[in-house]
Amino acid sequence: MDEKARKRSIKKYMSEYRKLNPTQSKRDFRDVEGDLRLLIKQKEKLYPEVQIQIVDANIQEINGKNHVTVASLNIK
Repeated sequence: MDEKARKRSIKKYMSEYRKLNPTQSKRDFRDVEGDLRLLIKQKEKLYPEVQIQIVDANIQEINGKNHVTVASLNIK
């Protein structure tokens, strides 16, 4: 996905996230967007050849380590 399309997708995702989570604070909202951008950055760094769309992600701290669970779709 090119950078312009990625920005549109993040904006759309965050708009939907805001609708589904109206009680989230502005800080929580910024944190979710930051986590999403970090997840995308790490995916691109580690797996640049894999073309997938992330449809859900969860980051949890377990025993002092971050664990990421991702649901994705193949894009062809």
